[in-house]
Amino acid sequence: MTIGVGYFSNPRIILGCDMEITGVAKYTGNKDNYKWFDNENGVIASVYSGKEDDIRNVWEHLAEKIQERNDNGDTLGVKGVRTILEESLDAAKSKDFRMLIGITKHGDTPSYLRVTYRTPAPAQNWEIIGGGDVELSRYLVDLMNHPMLTAEQAILWGLHIIKTASSYVQGVGHGIKMNVIEEGRVYGFGPDLFLTQLRTFEDYIAGLWSDFCNLSLSESEFKLSVDAFRIGTLALKEKLPRKISFFTEV
Repeated sequence: MTIGVGYFSNPRIILGCDMEITGVAKYTGNKDNYKWFDNENGVIASVYSGKEDDIRNVWEHLAEKIQERNDNGDTLGVKGVRTILEESLDAAKSKDFRMLIGITKHGDTPSYLRVTYRTPAPAQNWEIIGGGDVELSRYLVDLMNHPMLTAEQAILWGLHIIKTASSYVQGVGHGIKMNVIEEGRVYGFGPDLFLTQLRTFEDYIAGLWSDFCNLSLSESEFKLSVDAFRIGTLALKEKLPRKISFFTEV
């Protein structure tokens, strides 16, 4: 079981996932893969759910074919890499295999795809795969289902979705990794960045909601609660990222 989350914030593609792999035993590992092409001006990146053997088989075939074209000096572009991806998906054997894919290259139109078993298709703004694709996660998606989110908004909300699923959806693994794919580059950060701030903000909202529903609270008392919420959230917001530069290039 797993959760993969994707969002397209043109020209950026945000991909996130938990970091727990289930095989003979559960262990922490990478569920994201990358392969550069066209003299490292382009990259295909993915997160997956399903059996680890499937992604190994698919990615081995895909990486070999791209490398062959790179070694021959061929120019692939985003469309060429998508063609190789479609051919490589024949290596997947399990029908529960899912992927979220970002293909980007400097100066080329990015491609954001959802793969179901062996079939790639254009993805929607938000996508969720794996055991975390449940009503709770879809509810969170609907709360922030806007086509023009900034990359920072999508990253933090994706982080919140994965953390919530890992806490409340049975079988979803722990640990988080988020990546931004843009213009042939991949940027990422560690699994726990900003989780403390997001959790604290949740607590602030819960407290305000409790006071809002408290009909015995006077108007002046509720005003004090709103003022405390405002002061606390403003201080918390100062600790959140202002720009994408807090990421580290992979």
